[in-house]
Formats: sequence, C-alpha cells, structure tokens
Amino acid sequence: MFRTITAIFFFCILLSGCSGFQLSLLRPQGQLQQRLPHLEFLVDTGSILAAYSLGRTTSHVSRFGTSDRIYKKRRSYGIRSSYSKKTTQKFLDKRVQDAITIFQREIEQNICEPPFDGAKGYAVCRIAGCNRTTNWGWYVPTACTATISLLFGVPMLSQSVEVDVALDIYSKDEKLIGTYSGLGHDTAYATLYWGCNPLDVQFYDSDSSMSRTASARALQAALTDIKSQIQRDAPMLSRILQL
Repeated sequence: MFRTITAIFFFCILLSGCSGFQLSLLRPQGQLQQRLPHLEFLVDTGSILAAYSLGRTTSHVSRFGTSDRIYKKRRSYGIRSSYSKKTTQKFLDKRVQDAITIFQREIEQNICEPPFDGAKGYAVCRIAGCNRTTNWGWYVPTACTATISLLFGVPMLSQSVEVDVALDIYSKDEKLIGTYSGLGHDTAYATLYWGCNPLDVQFYDSDSSMSRTASARALQAALTDIKSQIQRDAPMLSRILQL
C-alpha cells in the first residue's frame, strides 16, 4: 500500500511539470514600427472552420456583431471588433476562437493604430490552407516500455501544423489596396517536464492542448511573415488609407 501511494505521489509530481495550453499564446508580440491607420477587423470564419472543423453552434447573445455593408457583399466575413447584439456563432473547436483572437489582436494592437478618428478601411483575415501531421513514431517507445520512456523526457506524441494565412486590406470605399500571405510551421510535443500534458492527448483530430499550441504558434509565425511585408509597404498603404 505504501509503495502504491508513493508511486502515485511521484507520478503527480512528474505531471506537475506538464503544461496545458498557455493563454500567453493568444497575446502576439511584434508591433510594427510604422503602424497603419485604424482598420476595421473582419475575419473569414468559413476558412477557419475549414481548417479546424469540429463544428459550431449558433447563439443569439453575442458580444460580437457583423459589419452590414461588408457582410452583405462578402457573406463569409462575419465578425467585427465592436460590440453588438447581432447574431453570431459559438465555436465547438477552441482552435477556431484561438485563431480569431490572434487575428484580432494582431490587427488592433500590432498592425494598426488605435481608432482615434474612426476606421480608415478594412482588414480581412483568413486561413488559405492548413496541414496537420501527427507523428505516431513517438508512441512506439512509450508502448514498448509501458510508458517508462516518458520518465526520461521522451515524447509520447507530436503534432506538426503548417498554415497558410492571407490578409487583405481594403480602403474605406472597399477597394482592395493590398493582399499579403505568409506561411507558418510549428511542432508541439506531448511529454513530461517540458511539453504539453500527455494525459490531454487524443488519438484523433481535436482541440487538445498539443494541437492548440502547435496551431497558435504556426499562426503567429505566418502573421510575423505578413507583418514584415506590411512594414515594407506601410508608407504607401498609410497614404492611400488617409485619402
């Protein structure tokens, strides 16, 4: 009995070194040296649902609304950064909301100036493509050693995510003035001590902490690529948006 309690105690200590999804990943860094005039944030939710497709439900109580003019013209762009009582969606897959949050914070905090005198245009974010690869090879030593390999820091599983992100910038009169794309890649591991919690791993596509971590970091890497392109064009974009 004593040995069992001791084993459970040490196992709990080992698991304490594991981490779930870190909310700090939803706070992207890297503000542009020359930020653009304020742009209204819009996101193509359909493209994100296509990348992370666990499903969705609809709610009539929402803190997000839709931009009527753009929504009627491009019906898939459905979330606005201002508060509203309009209908929007609640997403079953946490990775969808993670992507929306990262997009919104990048636009409003790192790419654009605060809304001192209203929006000068629109920024439409979407995921053009997404690939996920799960490395099952790590599971072989875990199974062969009855999980003992985990005690030596060997991962139980890993997932790699590659994402292609697009960002379109429109003037206030809805003319396309800039389109940018970037690729991002990241791999997250389920392991003791230094990786994501192996108890949270699911053996199918899911919004586990490992998948959310890899997806968020890949998305940030793609947006970092896009921000470097926008920084190069910032003087030209700012001049057009101020017209």
